[in-house]
Amino acid sequence: MESDRPARPPDGTRAGGTRADGRGQSNTAIAKSLVVTTKAVEKHVNRVFAKLDLPADDGQHSRRVLAVVRYLNS
Repeated sequence: MESDRPARPPDGTRAGGTRADGRGQSNTAIAKSLVVTTKAVEKHVNRVFAKLDLPADDGQHSRRVLAVVRYLNS
């Protein structure tokens, strides 16, 4: 279900994960730094992509880059 409200910037641990993602860290590196599983990071990242209504990677545009751009513009 889509909302007309813009996505809020993440807070707490989610913000740490988003910042690490924005620095280009791999899911495994993010998981190690947050002391969580890689699967937990993957699930979180996919939820962020869904909240931002980002399209699937198409080989030309990376959802990670698009997510960081949206975060920086918020």
